[in-house]
Amino acid sequence: MFESYLIFSDESAYIGSHRYRSVCAVSGPRAYLKELNEELKAILDGTNLSEIKFVEISTHSLKIQSAKKFFKNGLDYCLSGKIKIYVITWDIEDSRHVVLNRDDIKNLQIMYYQLLKNLIIHSGKVKEWGFFPDEMSQINWPEFISYLENTNLSKKNEFEQNLFGFFRNLNFPNINKHKELDSKKYPVVQLADLFAGAIRFSHVHGKELHLWLQKKKFESSLFPIQDQ
Repeated sequence: MFESYLIFSDESAYIGSHRYRSVCAVSGPRAYLKELNEELKAILDGTNLSEIKFVEISTHSLKIQSAKKFFKNGLDYCLSGKIKIYVITWDIEDSRHVVLNRDDIKNLQIMYYQLLKNLIIHSGKVKEWGFFPDEMSQINWPEFISYLENTNLSKKNEFEQNLFGFFRNLNFPNINKHKELDSKKYPVVQLADLFAGAIRFSHVHGKELHLWLQKKKFESSLFPIQDQ
């Protein structure tokens, strides 16, 4: 059981005319996330960049290379079990979101709630949490945190058994600290932006990406090494 877990988050295209929107949360023990944040900062320092955002990497070669390193570091930490990266994506043309006078900010808040609720449930026994989203004045975070803290995370296993018999399991998350962060000062928040943007991009351009990958695979197999 870890004493303290941290969650850093950012979102992509949550308002406007964008059909697909997404939210990403990067979470794990404080020590691992501090270590990852320092590694990502070193990548930025090595290129004199202050920030990498997904919307910028398509036209900036230096940021493209740095973003690749960000993705690699993030995935390496995931594969080693040090952190978890969760992304939720939604389609506003889906029947659940096509409603009259839809409130996009309220909708975003609901998506955040679903993401964090499942993230905390899947993380096992953690004594306390810290939640640090990218700066966004539209959401009332104290109200959001209060609602999350009053969510019973064990509804499917409401009663547990110990040596003295059955007892009611009231498992609620404890968000000990929460604060909006300036992503320029916290590269791990930028990592959340990159994953949120990449997953959303894959939904928007999924068919083109599939065709491009198939073409690359076909081109690379035209002249097999053994035939050269």
